[in-house]
Amino acid sequence: LVLLDTSASMMDDDVVKIIRLRNEPEAARKAAAKWRRALDMVEWITAQLQPNSQFQVYGFNTKAKAVQPDTQGKWLDGNDPRAINNVLNAARNIVPGDGTSLINAFNAARVIVPAPDQIILVTDGLPTQGSVPPARKFINVRDREKLFDDAAKTVNKDMPMDIVLLPLKGDLLAAHAFWRLARRTGGSYVIPSRDWP
Repeated sequence: LVLLDTSASMMDDDVVKIIRLRNEPEAARKAAAKWRRALDMVEWITAQLQPNSQFQVYGFNTKAKAVQPDTQGKWLDGNDPRAINNVLNAARNIVPGDGTSLINAFNAARVIVPAPDQIILVTDGLPTQGSVPPARKFINVRDREKLFDDAAKTVNKDMPMDIVLLPLKGDLLAAHAFWRLARRTGGSYVIPSRDWP
């Protein structure tokens, strides 16, 4: 299962540029370099699928759902190029926006039957909300760290979670928090170089 962060912060590494991009037309937001890179990573991951495997790609911001809506809760055939292309095309049509609820992403992963045997999380920082929207507009770093910890508590320790982190400038606690999560679940943790994939 690939969990792809589709929040507004996935458009750039700099908060000021993200705010500017949020006011741009949809085409500009979909063309943002960081977002295109995240999509390239999902394409790379699907190209690495093992023979006879099944896969699914969920996008998440404040909510979590299959990027290809008619496949919600279903596993797709990793040997079917059409299924892979349909998912990738649906992902390319997503316009990044809103905040980030990591707990909603993890809860969506838990209800897929059968349960995934591996999760690959592509994200850029600590969440900005929990299972419901926050009461106030701004959230500080300590509250974001608590939201992360609350989400991490819902993760099955026996399910490897591989994390690809595209760091957001100023989100200093994110790198350590996601490293801890990957380590606790026996997964991998990567902050890729700018030329990958």
